[in-house]
Amino acid sequence: MVEIAIVPRSEWGFNGWASQPYSISLSERTEFFTHYNGNATAPLGLKGSDIPRAVHSWHKGQGWSGIGYNFIIDNATGVIYEGRGFNLVGAHCPGHNRQGLSSQIFIGEGESPSQVALNSQRALYDYCSERVGRTLAMRGHRDGITTSCPGDPLYAWVRAGMPSNGAVVPKPEIPSGSAPAFPLGYNQYFGPRIPVSNVNSVSGYYSHREDLRMWQARMAERGWRIDVDGLYGPNTASVARAFQIEKALFADGLIGPATWRAAWEAPIT
Repeated sequence: MVEIAIVPRSEWGFNGWASQPYSISLSERTEFFTHYNGNATAPLGLKGSDIPRAVHSWHKGQGWSGIGYNFIIDNATGVIYEGRGFNLVGAHCPGHNRQGLSSQIFIGEGESPSQVALNSQRALYDYCSERVGRTLAMRGHRDGITTSCPGDPLYAWVRAGMPSNGAVVPKPEIPSGSAPAFPLGYNQYFGPRIPVSNVNSVSGYYSHREDLRMWQARMAERGWRIDVDGLYGPNTASVARAFQIEKALFADGLIGPATWRAAWEAPIT
């Protein structure tokens, strides 16, 4: 089994989609596309989580939902960041966004990828193939449309079969830090799906699905068995209530500001 570490959207400062991307089944995935940053799609010289934030901001500015790649890799460190992930349709290669998973190595025109980034890209490819249950076709962006992407050095590497020297993919250091701002309004909470006339309970069915998904993902990172689907259901309610009891919060199973904040700031016990 391939083991890699991926920094989830909830940990790199993701600030939501402009519009929710379509979901897709893993069974539809047949290709894996390698991309580079190219000329000026986002400022080069960025480090760490500034990279996915910059790409996300730039893609939003193009009128897209947000970051179009499924994953993005820091060339300096090889750390892998989640973009659209496994279950959202990408925006990276017209005609191939449904069947193609994608990962961008953050280098510009004329830059060569680092060995650690290539190792991460290959490990990610293997992991994606394992998750999908088939050997994904190796593609460079230029295999789908007319473009210079992913640059000659990266494309030659893809054509050579994406070789790796077998080094371990780096595990990212994820700081506990402060919680992201609570995304709902005054007196609102994440709770059961009830008539829309009750504006206090937000279930994820009508709005804020990605925000609730962020909290669920954070709880999964803390070790809780929870459905990360952006919807408030019995599983999320049960986990929220148990977590509240553990942290001596009011145990109603509803996710308000205190329960939201504790997911990031309370010690893991």
